[in-house]
Amino acid sequence: MKSRGAAGATAPAVAVVFAVAASLILLTGCATTAPVPVSLSAAQRSRATRDDLDERWSAVTDGAPTFLEPKVAVIRYRTFRDGNATIVACLQKSGYPMATVNESGMVDPALTPPEAFPFIVARFTCEARYPEDPIELGYMTSDQERYLYDYWKLRAVPCLRAQGAVVSDLPPIEIPGVASPPVVKLNPFLGLKAPAGASVGLLEARCPPFPGELYPR
Repeated sequence: MKSRGAAGATAPAVAVVFAVAASLILLTGCATTAPVPVSLSAAQRSRATRDDLDERWSAVTDGAPTFLEPKVAVIRYRTFRDGNATIVACLQKSGYPMATVNESGMVDPALTPPEAFPFIVARFTCEARYPEDPIELGYMTSDQERYLYDYWKLRAVPCLRAQGAVVSDLPPIEIPGVASPPVVKLNPFLGLKAPAGASVGLLEARCPPFPGELYPR
């Protein structure tokens, strides 16, 4: 009879252990060489959030341009770790218990006019209370963009591949005479193919798409 001790561990269990260990080594042992850049100031973050909310509100009022934007205070910024769960919880507390979230993102209730517009306003209000972190929207200094690019190239992409994900190499940037796309558009998570049985959420937990040191400290 085969032992159930460490030496008799099943192959899948061993594979999972090695995958997690490899991701930890890749994320901690291959750090970017550049020093951590200075974060955006509080005023810059506030301005970035205002710009994003202005754009969102213009879409909300497409059919009702005279409707006044609700004025709410930011409770906290949300990051990729929140997913859409924070917005869904806010909507449920706002009287929309049918709002849900699944692996593909947020699922809005199937509402028709005139009920749809109040829901859209409620969703905007929740997004204003819990706005996306400006870093994840692409509001960064040039030094932060460079640091993020190096993080993705040297740490995140190898980490994702160690998990079995299929992900493309990042294109080069800062080529003389060639216009580079915004760094945030190069996020390797946007086009990856997750391995069987692994969700994007699991990959993000093991290989964070944004390094914690970029956020305000």
